[in-house]
Amino acid sequence: MSEHVTKITPKEAVQKAYEYFDDLMEGRAHLNHRLLEGVRFDEHEKTWDVTIGFDIGREKKTGAQIDFLRSEREPIREFRLVKVKADDGSFISMDNVWHG
Repeated sequence: MSEHVTKITPKEAVQKAYEYFDDLMEGRAHLNHRLLEGVRFDEHEKTWDVTIGFDIGREKKTGAQIDFLRSEREPIREFRLVKVKADDGSFISMDNVWHG
């Protein structure tokens, strides 16, 4: 039987993850549209995995390649996975997950 013991709530884990994210990304770039993309409890590692998405002003073209007059620009999203310990909310890691 798996013991599911956590001392911090998902809401507390997200709050901690944002604190770590802001501290580590301070002065790096202007972050726009910072959003919570996901949160899950990792039973094996006993961590909260919090994914934060944002954009920093880079854009990609959307639409048909041939019809360049109608193509639009869309922000390139970046995502960071912040892992915090479930028992006390301490920082474990922050990794680049993917670009969208």
